Amino acid sequence: CFGCRSYCLDSRPSRGKLEPRGKSGIFLGYSEESKGYRIWLTNEKKIIITRDVEFIEDCKGSTTKNKGSIFEASYEHKNNIEEFSEPEFKDVQMNLDNENMERVNDESIDELKEQSTIKRGRGRPKVIRTGLRGRPRKLHNVTPVTEEEEPEVNTATLEEVLFSEIPIDQALNGPSSNEWYKAITTEVSSILKNDMGSS
Repeated sequence: CFGCRSYCLDSRPSRGKLEPRGKSGIFLGYSEESKGYRIWLTNEKKIIITRDVEFIEDCKGSTTKNKGSIFEASYEHKNNIEEFSEPEFKDVQMNLDNENMERVNDESIDELKEQSTIKRGRGRPKVIRTGLRGRPRKLHNVTPVTEEEEPEVNTATLEEVLFSEIPIDQALNGPSSNEWYKAITTEVSSILKNDMGSS
């Protein structure tokens, strides 16, 4: 509500530790230049534009006489407008976090490539303290994998295994020929039944 009392956050870095964090003011309206509220600071007699505002919805204290003095004061101090914004520390911290994530991702990709040709050896791993948050890294004893020790990888996918065709001679002459014969007869009987019902 226009003319309501409000408190805006004082986010200046030069603000002392024991100074109040909020400044008392009166809501004048919305800023046309940026997303924010125009607040008349009564103690400092100037207008600021800020987004960090808490309104006190008590319009009893504001009278038309007070509103008239606000208009006069705001006209006199129109050029004396400061714009407060949040410090840029968050952007710097986000950039540092992104760089750390890229470095960790690169390290994990390198480790995956090395794991395919290296096997863990016996004994306790050595602890590497990096100075970063989290668990310390461990350096394991390694032994190179020889070609004889490499496990054979089956390249057939699940779909190839499930839908691969088996010759009928092999199916009916194999160890599970009774099950194959029952499956074929039920399938043929259901096909004949469906064809008969449709004509």
